[in-house]
Parts: sequence; C-alpha cells; structure tokens
Amino acid sequence: MGFRLFHVTSATGAAAILKEGFADDRGRYSSSSEWQGVWLRDDPGLRPDAGEAILVVDIDLEESALIHEYEWIGERKAYREFLLPAELVNRLAEVRLAPASEPPPATEGSATRSDHDTRR
Repeated sequence: MGFRLFHVTSATGAAAILKEGFADDRGRYSSSSEWQGVWLRDDPGLRPDAGEAILVVDIDLEESALIHEYEWIGERKAYREFLLPAELVNRLAEVRLAPASEPPPATEGSATRSDHDTRR
C-alpha cells in the first residue's frame, strides 16, 4: 500500500523535478543539526501562490516506514510533514504536476490522521 503526498515548489523547480527527479535539500530546519532530504506533506494546501506548483507524489512505502522513519515532528500544524531521502523518493514514487486550479483530492492511502498532535 502506498501514500499520496505533496511537494510545493516553484514552477521552475517542478519542471526540473519532473525532468531530472528530486535532489536532497540541506538545512537546519529550526534545529541545531543539519538535515537533508525532500520535504513532502500530506496536504497540498489550498492553492499554490503565484509562481508555485504542487507536485503529487504517490509513493510505494508502508505507513510504518513513512511515519517512524521519516515523519518530521515539530510544532502542531494542520498537516503532517516528512523528510525523505531524494534517492528513496525517486526510486519509489510516481510524481506528476497537480492541476493548478485545485489541489488533488486525498485518497484512501493518504497519510492524513486527524488525531495527530505531536511532531518530532
């Protein structure tokens, strides 16, 4: 069973990802440690801002691996975030551009969990 996640980026970034695949991003992300990976989340947001695009990432990963290995737990948000290695996303995911007019609907395999209160 897989999950549908989303990646919000610039329109130029989306074109590059669709052509060449994801690349790991590096940063501290509100911590003292440096992290790297691809940011994905279970909710695309309402609509992309001007110049942004939403990529739909259907990834073939078991829920336990997704949550226990890659979920980024921090301050409470209305969505869940995951930081996955680009190599893993490129190998296990089908990626496509979401329609600009509306976000793609959540699917049965979505990682959404309404009672999720804590973040790592």
